[in-house]
Amino acid sequence: MKKKTIATTAVLTFAILLSSCTVSVKKTSSSDTSVTTTPVTMTTVPAPQNGGHEFNPHVLSDFFRQAYGPGFEQDFYSYCDAVLNAEDSVKLNDKANYSRCRLAVRMCLPVADTYISMIDTADEETKADEMDNKDGTHKLEYTVPKEEIPGLVEEFKARVKTLIDSCCMEDDTPLEKVFALYMEESTRLDYDWGAEEGTPETSRRLSVYHALMEDKGICQEIAGAYAYLLLQVDVDASTCSAMTHDFQYGHEWTVVKLGDKYYHCDITAQTQEKLTLRYFGMNDSKREKEGDYAPDTFNYGCINMIYHEDLPITDATYEPLWKAKFYEIDHEKNVLYCYESSGNDGKAYLELPL
Repeated sequence: MKKKTIATTAVLTFAILLSSCTVSVKKTSSSDTSVTTTPVTMTTVPAPQNGGHEFNPHVLSDFFRQAYGPGFEQDFYSYCDAVLNAEDSVKLNDKANYSRCRLAVRMCLPVADTYISMIDTADEETKADEMDNKDGTHKLEYTVPKEEIPGLVEEFKARVKTLIDSCCMEDDTPLEKVFALYMEESTRLDYDWGAEEGTPETSRRLSVYHALMEDKGICQEIAGAYAYLLLQVDVDASTCSAMTHDFQYGHEWTVVKLGDKYYHCDITAQTQEKLTLRYFGMNDSKREKEGDYAPDTFNYGCINMIYHEDLPITDATYEPLWKAKFYEIDHEKNVLYCYESSGNDGKAYLELPL
C-alpha cells in the first residue's frame, strides 16, 4: 500500500541572505500543464515505491552542447568513462575539450568533479597544455589514491539511485518527475551555514557532490544537485548564476526545460519554505522579483557563454502554483494538488495533471 508523498508539514519563513553564493523535459503528448482552479476534495495521496532507476554515466545539459559544439558530447562521455574507471589518461578528439570537460563535470558528473584534481582557472591553458600527452590523450590526476575511486563511484551511484527511487516511479511522466524531485530536494536539503561562515582554514571545497551526499549545501551546490538528478531522469536542466541589481549578492539556481520552454527553479530558496511552490517554474519577471536578481547578469550554465539575451524566459504557466502553502503528488492519478493552507485540509485550490 502506498502512502502520502510528504516529508514534513513545516513551513519556514524565507529570511536568507545568500552572500556566500557568489559567483530537456521532453513532454509527452499525454502530458498537460494546464491548470484547473476548481477546488477538489482529497483523499490519501499515494507515494512512490521503488522506481528501479538505472544510473546513467552519460548525461549532459543542452547548454553545454550549444556552447561547445556537436563534437563536445562524445569527448565528454569519453572523459566521464575514463574517470569512472580511474584511468590515467583520456583520449579526446579535440584538445580544447579537456578544460571544457573539467567544467562540465561539476554538474553533469559530480563524483568526477570531486575526485579529479582542480585546474586553477587563472592558469587553465598552461595546465591543460601540461596535461596533454601529445598523442591525442590527456593526463588525469586524482585527489585520492586511484584504488579508492571504484568504491567511491559505486557509493555515488547508489546514492543517486536512492534519491531518485525515493520519489519517482518508472511510469511517472517527465513533469511528474520534475515535481517529485523538486519536493524531494527542497525537503531533503538544508542550507549549509557552516560553509558560509567557515574560515580559510576550516572551509571545505564547494561541490554539487557534497549536496547530493550530505543533505546540505549552498546555492551553487544545491542548484547543481537538482539539475543533475533531472538529467538522470531524462529532463534537460542546467544552472544559472546572477547578481543583484546593486551587485552586492550573487546567487545560483536551476533552469529546467518543460516542453519547449525553460523556467527558473530555486531549490535553495525553497529549502526555507519547504512544501510550498513559491520558487518553482518562475519566469524572468518573477525571478527578478524574488531576490532582486538582474536579468542582464543571468549566466546560463555558469560558463560565460549563454546569457539572458540568448534565452529570455517569459512564460507564466506555473504562476497559479506560486501561492501554494502546501502541495502533494498523487502518483497513481498523476496529479499535483496545491493548497492555500500549510497542511492538507481536504480542499485543494488547484489540480495540475502531470
